[in-house]
Amino acid sequence: VAVQAAGTVVPAQEVAVSPRVRGIVVSLNPELEPGGLVRAGDELARVDPGDYRLAVRQMEGTLAQAEAGLHLEEGRQTVARAEMRLLGEDHPEASHDLMIRAPQMRSAKGAVNVARATRDRARAELARTTIDAPFDAVVRTRSTDLGAYVNEGTPLATLVGTRQWRVEVGIPVDELRWVQVPDGAGTQGARARVFDEAAWGPGVWRDGRVVRLSPELESQGRLAKLIVAVDD
Repeated sequence: VAVQAAGTVVPAQEVAVSPRVRGIVVSLNPELEPGGLVRAGDELARVDPGDYRLAVRQMEGTLAQAEAGLHLEEGRQTVARAEMRLLGEDHPEASHDLMIRAPQMRSAKGAVNVARATRDRARAELARTTIDAPFDAVVRTRSTDLGAYVNEGTPLATLVGTRQWRVEVGIPVDELRWVQVPDGAGTQGARARVFDEAAWGPGVWRDGRVVRLSPELESQGRLAKLIVAVDD
């Protein structure tokens, strides 16, 4: 049984690309224009990394100081343990920890951990000054330009994935019995052929497959809505 219906093409993937750091836009991909094509991993834009590089250098210096402090404290603790062995006296556990400088050692280790985490955060923010394409896409809109100051979450562009598209198809409810819909148990949806004579010419189609049935009916005409995926 062949069921004919009309539908509207919609993206399977669409995302508004935004930076995760603030700063001035210093670089834009030439393809970052409406209709431009980008590949997954392509650099789309770059925020001025100068301040973030300085932050990394500062945090690396702080970490080096904390590590040096830890090494000094390890030496002091070694000396304290040697002195305790020379004394050869029993001490309460609380006094023992103080004599071997256990609190100071914990503080030095904590300072190193905090400095390392701060350094890693600074490195992550530096890496975030480069905004990459998350998937193969066509650019739908661009909303920034060179020299613009952007904050976290400021929209830069809208990308639409090109690996797969979907067609939202309106179909009379009484014809659903002829269409196989995936049931979650491994059953594949019905095959579909998508025609667009105005765009592709007569007798040309794209192969697709039914992947979803919307739980709601269209308000106009009370038609069921099938989702057909087309890998193209």
